[in-house]
Amino acid sequence: MNLRLCSAYSAAILTCFDAWAPHATAQITVFDTLSAANDTVSVNVAPPGWLAQSFTTDATANQISSITIKFSSSGSVGNYFFSLRSNGANYPGTDLGTFGSGLNSTVFGGDSLSLSPIFFNIAFSSLSIPVTPNTRYWVVASTDGSGLRWGSHLGNLVEGESIATNLSPSSTARNNLMSVVVTPVPEPATEAAVAAGALLLLGVYRWASRRSV
Repeated sequence: MNLRLCSAYSAAILTCFDAWAPHATAQITVFDTLSAANDTVSVNVAPPGWLAQSFTTDATANQISSITIKFSSSGSVGNYFFSLRSNGANYPGTDLGTFGSGLNSTVFGGDSLSLSPIFFNIAFSSLSIPVTPNTRYWVVASTDGSGLRWGSHLGNLVEGESIATNLSPSSTARNNLMSVVVTPVPEPATEAAVAAGALLLLGVYRWASRRSV
């Protein structure tokens, strides 16, 4: 392989890598209250009740890659569910789908009368949920069996509004404990650069093939 061919290959590879690399591992935490003290006075909900916590995305076009929630069940019957909802007049709106679920028995932290319930940080990772920049969403917790409790902290830590269907909707300055991590989606210009680099590689390959015949 001559020097000109090596240079062409290198240029094509660098074009692809420079366009793709900044977006390959970048992750942004847009909401995080997990490090706050858990008051353990969390509301315990049973069907059809639910709990919710809102968060707002940043200014980049992105998708949710992981959500970690501090919660536990007050019984071993049934399942827990976490879903994403749009914002509807400062209240959970349209259901955008369930991103996590499991057996209540796997997160049992003491019954509803326990004065010191145990909580677990459960991570729902490898998500690819598209979201809109600078937009408010809600994470909603529910169960079809035993009661579910979500760790919380009194104090307006982020934007905190937690709501349950068995309570009057209100801004209580209480944050439920969770973190939301997003991964930026490559912009059209970036995708175009990657495509250009790929075409350049293809062109160099064909040119090299013809010369080797």
